[in-house]
Amino acid sequence: MSACVGFIPEDRKTQGVFLGQDVCSNITISSLKRFCTWPKSLDLIKEREAVTALISKLSIVCNSFYQSIETLSGGNQQKALVGRWLMASCNILLLDEPTRGMDVGAKAALHDELFAFRDRGNGLLIVSSELEELMLLCDRIIVLSDGECSGEFTRHDWSKELILDAAFRAYKVKNTETSNAEKSFD
Repeated sequence: MSACVGFIPEDRKTQGVFLGQDVCSNITISSLKRFCTWPKSLDLIKEREAVTALISKLSIVCNSFYQSIETLSGGNQQKALVGRWLMASCNILLLDEPTRGMDVGAKAALHDELFAFRDRGNGLLIVSSELEELMLLCDRIIVLSDGECSGEFTRHDWSKELILDAAFRAYKVKNTETSNAEKSFD
């Protein structure tokens, strides 16, 4: 069985969406094969039907799928990126700061879609500086501090305090070492 992995980068404007292209192209770019007919033509009707259904499902606010992607709000651009990978039938999504800059409603809608994705047996790998988001979406949290794993927590074993302590462990050690070094010079 092969895996299809989708990536939603932290900076959607420079690394995610194709500026100058419409919403439809941005969503279907990773699944064009699905809309190809023999010999090498695109079934535009099938493509537009699929995009229309996805726009509705994800509540992407746009005038039409021909609208330029850069004219959408950041949250709607992010939902279009998620739609890209849903249309490609991904079974693993890598998300880097998935809701940065999104309003509360768009964030909740995206979380709902990520829950549904996970509940279909798919995997999510999320990098986020928003602890509440991680605690909501994840079953396991691995904390990196100063480039090293400083903690690993499962849903039933974590608390904000434990996670934050692990996140700042390397900083605390460096501060203690610096403080001790300063005391030795006194």
